[in-house]
Amino acid sequence: MVGSALQKSGPTPTQDRLMIHYLYRQHLSVLAMCGYPEHYAEVVSLLLLLSERGCLDPDLWLDMFNVFVEQDQDKLTAKSKIDDWTSRSLSIAASSQRITQLDDVSEKALGVIY
Repeated sequence: MVGSALQKSGPTPTQDRLMIHYLYRQHLSVLAMCGYPEHYAEVVSLLLLLSERGCLDPDLWLDMFNVFVEQDQDKLTAKSKIDDWTSRSLSIAASSQRITQLDDVSEKALGVIY
């Protein structure tokens, strides 16, 4: 359902689809964080498929990258400096702590749901 909605929005959503598009973006980010690593792999597979079809808003890739950015750091955007991208990428690669935190969030979220 989310994939078909994002595909319908395309790489540059029209004004009338911006609100629903934003909601689906947020949904995918939460799904990737709370269901790590199972749902994260599903979300990335969906993004790869939609990218291959040429119908994906590139900001969705930014959303997935920002899943791993520490909570106290600003989220990166397409307008962020290359140095910021480099330092954040190296920080994420060097630290498995964020992945452990995502596992903890996932377990807590599942506990609340059930």
